[in-house]
Amino acid sequence: PWSNEPSINSILYVLGRIGGERVIRLILKGNTGVNQNIDIDKAAAVLQVIGNVEILIETIERNETFFSTVVSIKALGMIKDKRAIVPIIKVLEKGPPSIPSGRINPEYEIHSIHSNAADVLGLFGDKIAVEPLIRVLKDRKSPRLNSSLTSISYALFSLPTTPSPL
Repeated sequence: PWSNEPSINSILYVLGRIGGERVIRLILKGNTGVNQNIDIDKAAAVLQVIGNVEILIETIERNETFFSTVVSIKALGMIKDKRAIVPIIKVLEKGPPSIPSGRINPEYEIHSIHSNAADVLGLFGDKIAVEPLIRVLKDRKSPRLNSSLTSISYALFSLPTTPSPL
């Protein structure tokens, strides 16, 4: 069957060159309309180029949709702006946005949000993430633990062992 992926990539490239708040918000809403084929990694890479950290942090703090939350977390991980660490920790500790009923695989969406948050915290390499990641590991009843054990373990392995002061 015919695929529109090359045209989506071209559109993302052009949007990245244009930049601006409207473009960021358009990309973050990109998987809610008719076109459900926007690749999360490609969208995150475009948002990294645009680089508006404030909007990306605001998006993960609102934690409204799977797509916007994961894309923002990934983009912030690529940008590596330290202001994003605490909001990403809050997403990991608070849990995912409410997943609408009727979704094909809500467990995957929950896992993806948690594992991406843990992966990005590991990439930042900041000691402040150590204690929150350990708290999630200690919460044996938490669905975050089951869905993200590998990512949390990898993040802890990547981080220094002494937490830094806030």
